[in-house]
Amino acid sequence: MSKSYIEWVATETPSRWCVDRANVKDMEKAVKMGFTFGAGNPVLTLISIKMEYERMAPHIAEVNEQGLKGDAKILELYRRYILPSCEVLMPVFEKTEGKWGRQCVMVNPNKGYDTEYMIKQGLEIYSWAPNISVKIPVTHAGLIAIEELASRGVHVTGTVGYSVAQGLQLAAAHDRGVKRAIHNGIKPMGANFALFTIRLNQWVLEDAIGNGYTWITAEDAKWAGVAVGKRIARIYDEKGYIDNNDLWFVPAGIKETHAFQQFVGGRVLFDAYMPEIEFLESQLKDAPREYHFDDPIDPVALDRLMGSPLFRKMYGYDGLETRDFYTFGPLPHIAACFGTMGFDQIANL
Repeated sequence: MSKSYIEWVATETPSRWCVDRANVKDMEKAVKMGFTFGAGNPVLTLISIKMEYERMAPHIAEVNEQGLKGDAKILELYRRYILPSCEVLMPVFEKTEGKWGRQCVMVNPNKGYDTEYMIKQGLEIYSWAPNISVKIPVTHAGLIAIEELASRGVHVTGTVGYSVAQGLQLAAAHDRGVKRAIHNGIKPMGANFALFTIRLNQWVLEDAIGNGYTWITAEDAKWAGVAVGKRIARIYDEKGYIDNNDLWFVPAGIKETHAFQQFVGGRVLFDAYMPEIEFLESQLKDAPREYHFDDPIDPVALDRLMGSPLFRKMYGYDGLETRDFYTFGPLPHIAACFGTMGFDQIANL
């Protein structure tokens, strides 16, 4: 039987795949398709716990009987939910000697300003299983935490990504951590940087409409995330971050065939949850097996996008100062979403 389009991408191109939401059923299906990673965030984890409530109900009851509160309760439920997915990924982890087969777990998104908190919680999460990647928001404080965790041999995933500047700063922080680990005789681990590709498109379009940038159309905005993402991925490849530090770019949450195909063939780690993956497959099942990563960005669309101050901040190598990562428009919005609508709500189970 010939491989599906998604399976072809996952197994026969330089690109790789991770599945979001981390429920066991989806993870088992994804591994059979050749997927090599598990993603997730607190909102999706909360949804998944509710989807698998029958399995989780005894755990919730036991944790409540223990009287756990706040972060302690959230992390214990998080741990109990996520470990079965880690087990599904373990054969991939063992076969690739730790390069692949990891499950992402995010620290409390409400604490993106608190370096010590993120380091402490990141180490706790990393102790749950050998094949975890600790997810950290790429803020100024987050970069310090990422370097420190990397120096201790922890695999990290930078998240809440909206800009080239964040991607570059994460690469630099991880590289410093890797060098420190090697200096101290610790085996260094890889890292990922997740760009919210589709949300970036949405934010640029909404900003253009709200500010009267009539020259930017909805079709132009579809190139925004692709342009930013390709710039980051190419830097990672050209600078040797992928080969030397096992640092991968993640175009996260892609739901449109146009954006997805533009990254096929690049050394990138796709990320979507199973319904999105199945939708992409339905749209591309008969598509030619072709690489498009080296296709140029539509120059007309890019020229129009450059007329947006917001897009220039996202696209420029130094479009944002590190100190502005925490307060840059989209970042607090999505961090608050992950925190108040996901992480905090797990405590109410």
